[in-house]
Amino acid sequence: MEHRENAVSIRRGCQEDVKDIVYVMEEAVRSMERPEWFVSDNETFIREHIEKKGFTMVAERQIGEDDPEAETAPLVPFAPFTSRIGAFLIVKFPGLSEKNLGHILGMPNEQLLKVAHMESAAVLPSWRGMGLQGRLLKAAEKELLGGPHTLLMATVHPENRFSLENFLREGYEVKATVRRYGGLLRHVLLKDVSKVHMGISEDQNGDIPKK
Repeated sequence: MEHRENAVSIRRGCQEDVKDIVYVMEEAVRSMERPEWFVSDNETFIREHIEKKGFTMVAERQIGEDDPEAETAPLVPFAPFTSRIGAFLIVKFPGLSEKNLGHILGMPNEQLLKVAHMESAAVLPSWRGMGLQGRLLKAAEKELLGGPHTLLMATVHPENRFSLENFLREGYEVKATVRRYGGLLRHVLLKDVSKVHMGISEDQNGDIPKK
């Protein structure tokens, strides 16, 4: 029998996915150990970062009629299965705006224009433990390869050890610890991919093959 994590595929999101992304975000926030670990985005923000101000990666798998998740995943009438999104990662291009995390590190304008925020990521509680945040980060990095955004930045609450470990595992480094989002404590992370080997490729599940 195929493992669940192998059945999950990663792709670039579209406007039709927005409602599912909102659902995942709401469920993730409800199950969060500490509410201050996650700052929710509204639907307008999500729609803007599907294609205009960034992009969004989603993790999905097929849900059959007998699947326990079918109750919360509306099925197409008479269809044997449907696709269900269980995780996402929003990537934001902040440009020279005051919200660019590069300002915290004193970056000049030339570098600020290279910054991409790994803005927001969430996983349904029932989908956790499959390494999806790491897979989404890899997939987003592949989307950015060859483009102008080579300084990848993110914020993580210092006590959110699972998310922090995922970022550190993918090569991000803690560069500062500040208060953001109305006074909430956050690590500021950075990964410079300007020298990433252009020959890197992913398999169909969005994983970079191990050497």
